[in-house]
Amino acid sequence: MADAWATPLERVEFESASQRLLSGGLIRGDRIQGDLAKPDGAGPFPAVIGLHGCAGMHDTTKQRLAVELVARGYVVLLVDSYATRGIDHACTSSAFVTFLLRRPDAYAALVFLAGQTFVDPQRVAVVGFSAGA
Repeated sequence: MADAWATPLERVEFESASQRLLSGGLIRGDRIQGDLAKPDGAGPFPAVIGLHGCAGMHDTTKQRLAVELVARGYVVLLVDSYATRGIDHACTSSAFVTFLLRRPDAYAALVFLAGQTFVDPQRVAVVGFSAGA
């Protein structure tokens, strides 16, 4: 199990994408946090964006994803759509509103990764779990 914790996760912050309303208005994006891990070296590396389900993502799951994907040569950005919004979980009947707020987070993660010199912006994938899918 010691090797499973060998890949460090760095906490990063970026702005979620703004959303245009049908009425013409604009909703500015929230500040979003995520956990970033990368292989050793300068890159550029392909990347994977991970989006959690309604209950968030457990630390053990984050670490296992980072270990598995970094070992295969991927940069990993695990988006935390809840921390800066003050949400513990959204597994309730009112979760649809939270889902709409989170939708632009994947695009913002792509923009964030594309701005990193160690990421190949032409090779970015997204994986989601449960409500993050």
